[in-house]
Amino acid sequence: MTHFRLPLLLSTVLCSLVLSAQDIAGLDAATGKAIFEKLWVQAPASTGASDGLGPFYNSRSCAACHPDGGRGLLPQGRVLQLDDPRYGKQLQTSAVTGLKAEAQLQWITESNAQGLDRPLPVLVDRDTGPLIMPSSVRMAPPLHGVGLLSTVPVSALEILADPDDSDADGISGRIAWLESGTGQAVAGRYGWKASEPSLQAQIARALSLDLGLGNPLYPDHWGDCTALQHDCLAAPAGLGPDEQFEAGHLVMDMLESYLQSLLPPTPEAMQERGYGLFRQSGCAACHIEELASAMGQIKAWSDLLLHDMGPGLADSLPVPHALPAEWRTAPLWGLDSGPYLHDGRARTLDEAIRWHAGEAASATEAYLGLNEAEREDLFAFLLGL
Repeated sequence: MTHFRLPLLLSTVLCSLVLSAQDIAGLDAATGKAIFEKLWVQAPASTGASDGLGPFYNSRSCAACHPDGGRGLLPQGRVLQLDDPRYGKQLQTSAVTGLKAEAQLQWITESNAQGLDRPLPVLVDRDTGPLIMPSSVRMAPPLHGVGLLSTVPVSALEILADPDDSDADGISGRIAWLESGTGQAVAGRYGWKASEPSLQAQIARALSLDLGLGNPLYPDHWGDCTALQHDCLAAPAGLGPDEQFEAGHLVMDMLESYLQSLLPPTPEAMQERGYGLFRQSGCAACHIEELASAMGQIKAWSDLLLHDMGPGLADSLPVPHALPAEWRTAPLWGLDSGPYLHDGRARTLDEAIRWHAGEAASATEAYLGLNEAEREDLFAFLLGL
């Protein structure tokens, strides 16, 4: 009878192995969620696994900027990125006990000729008046679905890219080629300007700039402190006797597992009239419906390429791989609530579309030609993605 039982035994063992792998993945994601939501504290602290915050920082947790993994809310989800010898790569508005934050941010509104508003930062408690150094206001983007973007091969992006507009359709999307430690260029796909090639890289940058946590890619335990900020550099680190980083490889891996588990929203029934208007207006030229990936076709409504969006959306912060007016096509899933665009200037979908220019100028013109009922159909389609 043994030879009859062996296949059943093997089947049971294999099933248990599969379930075990699924359980482990679920546990990793749950652990990552706990890390994502926990409040970090300054060092030294009795809670050694959670210290190392700052010395300068913008938030005490990942969830403070991405509540429930969603897009940032105002004001917490908005930061000011820089390239400044005193303030570093990002202005930190909070500091650990004993230090004064770099500055506080207030916002004034500037309107363009069409009556559309954009936020302008003003530094207070350090310098007053409008900020004149190169800078870029950034909103925390929604995170649901970001794990799927890592499965899109570079070859798929190369097929979509048309940097010289060879088909003369006015759309010249291009891949954000980034330098790597190996000397080979890698394709950026994360961040508003596709500035990071992987989820790990995006996580590491956020841990350093937003929380001030040293990690394998940004090992400085003082985060974004500069050589001019001596008190910040001298602040204690959140390192145990056997720890190399305040947020080590395990923390990074668990956070990545959690982000990989955040699937995009389940689309509602397709609003066919809105879908037709979306395509008819030319929006689908950049916000393409599907991307080829290792997981099959994924409906990201993005080509992950850089596009010139016109001077109205340009910033003044130079980056080596993108021009001031170039932005990565943002996926359109999870548009149920604003604010929208890279700096949160658009309170509604209508405002977000009206800001589109450059390569999107013809699509915006087509949108402006729609009547009120057609625009409502288009919004219903977008909100259902």
